[in-house]
Amino acid sequence: MTPVDQFKDVVIAQSAPVKIAILKGAIYSENADLWAALSTHRQHIEEYFSQVGAALDLNEADGYAFLTGVGEEHPAFNLPKIFRRNQYTFEITVVGAVIREELLQREASRLEDAAVVVSMDEIVDLIEVFLKVKADAAKERGRWEAAVRAFARMGFLKPLSGDEEKFAVRPIVRAKFNIETLQALKSELQKHAAKSANSS
Repeated sequence: MTPVDQFKDVVIAQSAPVKIAILKGAIYSENADLWAALSTHRQHIEEYFSQVGAALDLNEADGYAFLTGVGEEHPAFNLPKIFRRNQYTFEITVVGAVIREELLQREASRLEDAAVVVSMDEIVDLIEVFLKVKADAAKERGRWEAAVRAFARMGFLKPLSGDEEKFAVRPIVRAKFNIETLQALKSELQKHAAKSANSS
């Protein structure tokens, strides 16, 4: 079957943009066209990626979907991995860890189901406490502000309309920085920070 013939197939034609988008990162229900195509052709998309050892992680309630590796029971488990084990820089990992911990604390203490909102200043303050360093120097603060904005561009934070210094935490943070790995992640990051401090 030629490429022209393939794209005469409605399923292939309509699911192609979803496949391309989700290979680049998570997709969200607010992107109505992609989300509708994903919902309509979910089985085809799951089968397509399953052939190369990738699984679709889709949360309809929170409105996000991304690709992850298949489990050990899958025949494709031993194929070369599509995703690197640690795909984040040190700065992005730090931001993710502090945001995930803040999300846990806020969700445990609130009764309503509203989105968790954090400001740039709050995030930088959390990073200072987490790493036990001061980020008040302009260069150091700029480093962490840039990391927060990069974290937002990756889809983990959504800048609030009219105030780019405040962000709504997207629910996908729960999946990407799960509770089971958070403590180990914190320990590794703190060791890294201590090593960097001693060498400086």
